[in-house]
Amino acid sequence: MKVQDLTQVSDIAYKLAEVIGSGNYKNILVYEFHQQIDPSKYYNSESGLEEFRRRCGESYSAFIDYGIVDEVPAIISISFKIADEWFIVYECGSNFYLGFGPCGILELRKSCAKNKVPIFYLSNTLEEWLKENFDQRGEKTKRRNSHKIEFDKIINVIQHFCIDIQRRPEHFNQMKEESLRDLILKPLNAAFKGRGNAEAKNGKGKTDILIRTKDGLNELIFELKIWNGIKSLEVAIDQLLSYLRWQNNYAGLLIFYKQNNLSATIRKVYDHLVANYGQIIRNQYLENEFKFKIPNPNDRERIIEVYLLLVNIG
Repeated sequence: MKVQDLTQVSDIAYKLAEVIGSGNYKNILVYEFHQQIDPSKYYNSESGLEEFRRRCGESYSAFIDYGIVDEVPAIISISFKIADEWFIVYECGSNFYLGFGPCGILELRKSCAKNKVPIFYLSNTLEEWLKENFDQRGEKTKRRNSHKIEFDKIINVIQHFCIDIQRRPEHFNQMKEESLRDLILKPLNAAFKGRGNAEAKNGKGKTDILIRTKDGLNELIFELKIWNGIKSLEVAIDQLLSYLRWQNNYAGLLIFYKQNNLSATIRKVYDHLVANYGQIIRNQYLENEFKFKIPNPNDRERIIEVYLLLVNIG
């Protein structure tokens, strides 16, 4: 039996929770695999784990044996069976950040508990489980060399970190772009083993954050700006484009919002992106982020995927 990999499916934990909650499928099983992290390299991971446990609460009843679940901060991968078909998801969330990804794991656990779907916590890795049960090796190494997978992982780290700073905006709203950039580089370099660089030369200038892909063949670029109206967004996009080279396929914009009325600004940003860049991908659970596509200025046949996050520190 072949196991289908759904790692690249957006919001997969939330979607699985919804499928379980629909009651349309029987014979569902869920397995969790926890990869322990070094707490010293992740901001507030110990307190994050404590809050994660609190939020999980009665959902632990879904586990067949939950005595050792969430004892240490860990990144969580899952496998699950629906209608006699198996699926896997690498690094689906974690138990120490309470941003978008981890809350998906919480929703999944809640749905399993409510609908009496068992969750098995396994001490081996997802790779070992695949080999043992299906005589199938996962393609994890190959996937980690995929630029798309790395880009999505960067987004996941940024989401978690920005959710955290938005809880304490008073500590950050006086910071300038350079200081905010240095803050974000810390968790990125922890996750990507020092491959993040600030003010790195690329294209026609120096981009704020550049992370070299694991295979060393590409760069994933992010620009940081302080919001100052739609014009500042236009300038940020033009500047980002000037840094891109032919091989770049993914880029990001982090725009820090220090004013009031963020909801109205989100609507303005959405209208502007639709008018200028066509189809916009919206996240069902994070209203302040967008994905859109633009032609590479060096070759209009090549399309660049751009991730945009409005970070509220007003």
